[in-house]
Amino acid sequence: MKKAVFLVLGPALVMLLSGGLPGCASASGRQSEAQAYYDQGNQYLNQKNYDQAIETFNAALKINPKFADAYFNRGNA
Repeated sequence: MKKAVFLVLGPALVMLLSGGLPGCASASGRQSEAQAYYDQGNQYLNQKNYDQAIETFNAALKINPKFADAYFNRGNA
């Protein structure tokens, strides 16, 4: 029984630890893309370029609709 469980879970664990499961790398990549839009939006906000800031925060929110800080700063813009 233990051998059967290892044969099933072993490869999945190796893939998980190496980042090879489908969707793992892309989710991380998408979040970093949303973060990049957020950071750019903050630069526009600091420059008082409000229309561009709103567009950039919207791009971040399209990628990650649960990005609370992007909603907050979009509201500030």
